[in-house]
Amino acid sequence: RNEGVCVEPSRCFDGGLGVFATRAFASGDAILRVPLVAVLRRASLPADIGAWLRIAERPQLEGEARLLALLLHQRASIEAGGTAGRFAPYVRALPLELATLLPVGWSDAQLALLEGTPLLAQVVEARTSLRELQRALGCEWEPLLWAHAAYHSRAIALTLDGVAGEGCLVPLLDYCNHRNGSLHAVGV
Repeated sequence: RNEGVCVEPSRCFDGGLGVFATRAFASGDAILRVPLVAVLRRASLPADIGAWLRIAERPQLEGEARLLALLLHQRASIEAGGTAGRFAPYVRALPLELATLLPVGWSDAQLALLEGTPLLAQVVEARTSLRELQRALGCEWEPLLWAHAAYHSRAIALTLDGVAGEGCLVPLLDYCNHRNGSLHAVGV
């Protein structure tokens, strides 16, 4: 609890954490400040990831794919007992159950429920893209599904370094729930 905001288990979903206001905020009040160095974005790739990804051999890794690779790198380093870099505390806090939350990680039986909907074609297309990325990275399927779900359930589009709409993962901000139509602003 600090300055009118606390992080605690969500009252809406099982097991997850959420950021909650503990007091009323006036329009224009800042409820959260996150240093840019803590934001996971394309420019966040650590020096040692180049060797891990052999990025020079994989020029197709752009945008979202680079962030997925960063999440995979951080998770692999954590699981191997390595230092994992400055994003390790954030990556450790991401639930491992994320992989099956989005339809791209569903079983064939679950996907059958989408028959006759436009979503099924979108899921098939997303799986195809992820399989291509899996081959490019040489990684396992489940960790890639986890990274994909972490990104797509938490990324926010920011304008950074003159690049509009860059998908970024912002620690703590991604724990804030809001409803459609709510008035909010994000500034950098």
